Amino acid sequence: MMAEVAWSRRGKMSHKEELGTCSFYLDEESFHICCQVFLQHSNMISDGWSWTEVKGVEGYMKKTVLIPRRCSLPNQLWQQKNDEDIDSLIEDQVDDDASTACAVCVMQDVILYEYHVLYSSSYQVPILFFTVSTLDGRLLSLEELWNTIHPAYKKQLLQWPWDTLTQQEHPILGQPFFMLHPCHTEEFMRPVLQMANAEKRRINYIVTWLSIVGPMVKLEVPISYCMAEAAST
Repeated sequence: MMAEVAWSRRGKMSHKEELGTCSFYLDEESFHICCQVFLQHSNMISDGWSWTEVKGVEGYMKKTVLIPRRCSLPNQLWQQKNDEDIDSLIEDQVDDDASTACAVCVMQDVILYEYHVLYSSSYQVPILFFTVSTLDGRLLSLEELWNTIHPAYKKQLLQWPWDTLTQQEHPILGQPFFMLHPCHTEEFMRPVLQMANAEKRRINYIVTWLSIVGPMVKLEVPISYCMAEAAST
């Protein structure tokens, strides 16, 4: 239902765009509807997303993920997605020297990403805020963050004329967060929405947008979100 409501608004906008009066943006009501459906699928596949509400007025989608800085352990150990899993892994293996070394390796090589998806009233699009920290709570600097980004994505980010990846105050929490600046969102979403409109497909704006920007900062969106999106049309 959410995808249908969100797309019906896009349809109205595309008609205005033909008259030269509007572009493909996302209104706040549609943002919340898209988030609701996104979270429903996240709960279904246990993907870790949740909704955080502040003072009953403002809110955002949130997800925390543990990601390896360097791949020095078997891949299956990096499938853990929260502190409790890593703590359990360490506690279960500290009886011998080899396991203790493995635990230390985990602590040194894993970093914690916390992602927040908010609505930008100024740009009328969703916006991705996030923090990156070590397991002892030390926040990575912007320079350190750049060093964690895959060269292919780093090149793409640097091609844009503004500071696409920057650090700003979280608009709700008032704390320093990294962010992917939304100045280009409408630009890269426009052709996607135009194609969907031409093919008469309804899409979830959040799913499509997050699938594009997320991988730049190690946030993967499982293909099942897109499959669920297609099944709803």
